[in-house]
Amino acid sequence: MGEERIEIGANPEFPTNSQIQNSLPGLENSWVWCEISSKIPENLDEAAVWTTSIKSTALALDVAPSRCHKVDWTRLAGLGRVGEGRGGRLFSRFAGLMRLITAGLLEVLGFDFFFAGERRRKTYRGHMEVYNFIKKKMASRSFLFIYVLVMFSLAGMAFSDLSDDFYHHICPKALPTIKRVVEDAVRKERRMGASLLRLHFHDCFVNGCDASILLDQTSTINSEKTSRANNNSARGFEVIDKIKSEVDKVCGRPVVSCADILAVAARDSVVALHGPSWKVKLGRRDSTTASRTAANDNIPTPFMDLAALIKNFKKQGLDEEDLVALSGSHTLGFAQCFTFRNRIYNETNIDPTFRRQRQANCPRSGGDSNLAPLDPTPALFDSKYFSDLRSKKGLLHSDQALFSGGKTDDLVEKYSKNLGMFSKDFAESMIKMGDIKPLTGKRGQIRVNCRKVN
Repeated sequence: MGEERIEIGANPEFPTNSQIQNSLPGLENSWVWCEISSKIPENLDEAAVWTTSIKSTALALDVAPSRCHKVDWTRLAGLGRVGEGRGGRLFSRFAGLMRLITAGLLEVLGFDFFFAGERRRKTYRGHMEVYNFIKKKMASRSFLFIYVLVMFSLAGMAFSDLSDDFYHHICPKALPTIKRVVEDAVRKERRMGASLLRLHFHDCFVNGCDASILLDQTSTINSEKTSRANNNSARGFEVIDKIKSEVDKVCGRPVVSCADILAVAARDSVVALHGPSWKVKLGRRDSTTASRTAANDNIPTPFMDLAALIKNFKKQGLDEEDLVALSGSHTLGFAQCFTFRNRIYNETNIDPTFRRQRQANCPRSGGDSNLAPLDPTPALFDSKYFSDLRSKKGLLHSDQALFSGGKTDDLVEKYSKNLGMFSKDFAESMIKMGDIKPLTGKRGQIRVNCRKVN
């Protein structure tokens, strides 16, 4: 059975563990200095015993067997950890070899993004066949060998999909921290749950889920906050700021993107208001640009009819079921008078009593920012929004358009009678929306401050 032994480099120019720790406060033993023997196990089924005299939170492998040099922790975060303790560490052959391959990938190609979680075995079976073939053809693990291996590994690793365990090793406290801050914010102001959900929605509909909505106006940034849909309407930015601050604190560094914070905060807001939960796919990076024009063009308006709504959602890769399910987010929150004034004064497909109630708080002129609930229980995730549509009590024109004799009527009726079905479809559509054009790999950045580009 093959064996890999990692030893401490004896070269006096290498810093000691204490020097490393002192130079990188908060990242205990985040560098590993090592030499690696040239013998590599042959098969996935073989076990490899990896030994080290360094207590470490990460295993970094060198490309060349003859010398050691530093490998950035941030490049290898999430690939697994070496637990503290004495003696060696027993790793599965798969896990150990994947660390070797990925270390080579990151060193040769210079990728500086994060990987998290154990990779699916089937993804690498093909890579392993190539690995074993090339190894038999080469006497030593040279730069060329690693380079060729990396080329085959690249497609399965560098551009992998988002994953719900992305921060599991990078920062396991990240998601609980987001949840705590969101729950505190919603507890203080119930309306905040809908506001945070809406931020994620408006972010994803403008060039993908990349946190562009959070960027403030500058000489080079045309902030989406000033678009028609967001100006004096989008809110919750201070909660996102607090989440970012708290998460970076528990992680020890900025490793969680603002785009991922928006996605998780949206989920946690729904849960805080008694709605469904779902596994949020993570690994997005943050944009370095924003577009007020794109926001004006792509965020659906409260004045759209059904055909326009279907077309708008289709542009984002979302279908009619997604349209109805995601519109169900209006089971939470409020709308400003100017968004529904025309409906309550000029439209006919509206319940007369409901019309009078809304007119009492929304005059024909003035009071543009006066609020009205989008459904009778604006702080509770339920199906009353859909029941209201069937009774011609949709607050917005775009709401009532979903139940107006068109192709979405049947789904509205089903959701009104079956909260479980609505909750399930809503969660699935939220996951689907969260997949809209994420930035991954080297695209974008992890912002230090969600309001501005690094």
